[in-house]
Amino acid sequence: AASPAIPMLPADERFCAALLTIFERDAAAFRELHSTGHDDLINEVFSRFMATSFVDEKEMGQYLTPPEVTRFMVQVAFASLDSESQEALLDTARISEAGPVHDPSCGVGSLLPESIRFLHGKVKERHPARAGAWLESFVSGNVVGIDKSERMLRLASFNLGLFGVPAANLFLANGLAREGSDAEVTVPLEGRARIILTNPPFGATYSGDEISSFTIAKGKSRVSSEILFLERYVDWIAPGGVIVSVVPDSVLVNRSIFAELRAWLRSNCDVVAVFSLPPVTFAAAGTSTKTS
Repeated sequence: AASPAIPMLPADERFCAALLTIFERDAAAFRELHSTGHDDLINEVFSRFMATSFVDEKEMGQYLTPPEVTRFMVQVAFASLDSESQEALLDTARISEAGPVHDPSCGVGSLLPESIRFLHGKVKERHPARAGAWLESFVSGNVVGIDKSERMLRLASFNLGLFGVPAANLFLANGLAREGSDAEVTVPLEGRARIILTNPPFGATYSGDEISSFTIAKGKSRVSSEILFLERYVDWIAPGGVIVSVVPDSVLVNRSIFAELRAWLRSNCDVVAVFSLPPVTFAAAGTSTKTS
């Protein structure tokens, strides 16, 4: 952990203990699902369980991306890579050089497990004999998640653990950090990520020293978190890599700093596509904010 640990509430500890009991009790069933290629069902069960268990908790709600959206985002990311990058991600012998699949505000890990499930399915189609070795290498070496909440990271670790292999690259840190102890996590990732899949926190504002190192914040007294995260994504992505991010529609249509951000993004990236999401997409999280 790059930041001081944030103690979990007793209720959270009891919840995680109950989850472990359920999955340990039914371990044989989950192993059978893995062996028959139904990792998607395990992920679906976990996602639905989390959504219904925390429907009234705003903190959790802002991190839950619906499975339908995560699935689509992963498919878009992979399809947008060039063929060489695709092959590297699916080749057990080359996976270490393929680069991270990264979520810098991973919450309970909705997007990272979906990327594992999707890519593992591709490997099983092309190289079935190597699928097991690929899974262990990819999850332990390529999957990278960051979040400021230890509670979220514990649940993300549990979520990733449902694939049956160790998940070593979950970090307790502020993904926006460029200095201090958290930067020991964030800075080494710069220029390396092959894919960034993420749903950043919206609406939080930063000011003063927190934004002084950001290009987009020059001359501004306060800047929204989603704007700062978009700049960081460009820092982290490798040449030829793909960023797929949920954004509030203010990023697409508002003036002032948002227009400056769009111009900056166009000068640093190829904006390949924008997919509009219905206003009800995050209704379960308690918001009707229009997103894309």
